[in-house]
Amino acid sequence: MKRILRDKAGMSLIELMLATGILAGTMTAVFTSLVAVSVIGTTNESRTRASLALASILEEINVLPFSDVMKYAPPATIKTPGVSHQITVEMLISAQEDDDESSHQSSNVTAVSLPVATGYNTSQIPNPVEVRVTLAWQEANGRVYQVRASTIKGKVP
Repeated sequence: MKRILRDKAGMSLIELMLATGILAGTMTAVFTSLVAVSVIGTTNESRTRASLALASILEEINVLPFSDVMKYAPPATIKTPGVSHQITVEMLISAQEDDDESSHQSSNVTAVSLPVATGYNTSQIPNPVEVRVTLAWQEANGRVYQVRASTIKGKVP
């Protein structure tokens, strides 16, 4: 009888296919994670640019005299993220109302867009007043994002 010797050092075809499948699954997961990290990084970069634009606008408002705040319009040359954007600057004016049924006061807030219209009654503007800036932009992939910040502006006595 002839004895057939097998080489135990090699791998069978089934073992090789199993190892290739595990490697393919692992590589797919790694590359999917890399794509997700890239998308998150792009979104964070856009939000950072938006925050810088907001900080720039708020700094411009802070250095203006109170009387000029009502005439303020954001600069057209400001660097913003995305393919299109919209900047809204508003003064928030709250009107306190007494509630007859309870001892609580309710507050109605009116947002007045800047620059204010000619003939607007500026005596309604409180001292200090909250100025809110909203930046909305659309990315190249079609997603729309928005960030908002505010500052308090008061009249210097």
